Amino acid sequence: WQRLDGIFRMLQGGAMLIALHKNRYCRRGEALSLDIGPFVAALEYATRRSAQVMGKPDTAFFYRSWRI
Repeated sequence: WQRLDGIFRMLQGGAMLIALHKNRYCRRGEALSLDIGPFVAALEYATRRSAQVMGKPDTAFFYRSWRI
């Protein structure tokens, strides 16, 4: 919770909300675990801002890598 709250405070200070993806969960071994999506959603809700997704499924990710 302290890390999430720290990120929230940085966002309140003007930092950009960037996420690699918004997956809800992932498989770790034989069990499902929360992925970063629920945490990104919580930060979006708390700050009333949308995250910019920069992971491989995102068009902007491929465009930026193509331009390099």
